[in-house]
Amino acid sequence: MKKYLLILTAIFLCGNANAQMADVLGSMAVDGALTQGSYQGVGQMRQALGRVQFQQDLAMLNTQIQTMFMGNYTGLSKDILNFEGLQGVTWNVGPASGGQYYIELDNLDGQTCFACKNPEWNARKVEINGGADCRSTGNKVKMYF
Repeated sequence: MKKYLLILTAIFLCGNANAQMADVLGSMAVDGALTQGSYQGVGQMRQALGRVQFQQDLAMLNTQIQTMFMGNYTGLSKDILNFEGLQGVTWNVGPASGGQYYIELDNLDGQTCFACKNPEWNARKVEINGGADCRSTGNKVKMYF
């Protein structure tokens, strides 16, 4: 009789272990799915932060040009400015006709290019990819102020 009780106890314990194993594997799968979603969210947040930093850097560049030259932009060049922002973007500045100046940005992604079209920059004219619209990568934007 003791033998039968031991065998029945062992069977019940194995059944509980299998159920616990299934619960553990299920919770690990859910944790993995949540972790993957978290990484995607972090990636999107990092891209948004990069665009905000780009906009801040562009505003600082614009402010530096306006305060250094005060309306007379004839001698404006990239070499004169003490500006180290706009990471990952090729940029240039120069005088334009009619007492204006331009900021030229190259190698912009589509969303950052679209942000340059924002009217809050108070740019008099914005040229994107030689008259086209923002592509997905490698956009060239020229803003006239």
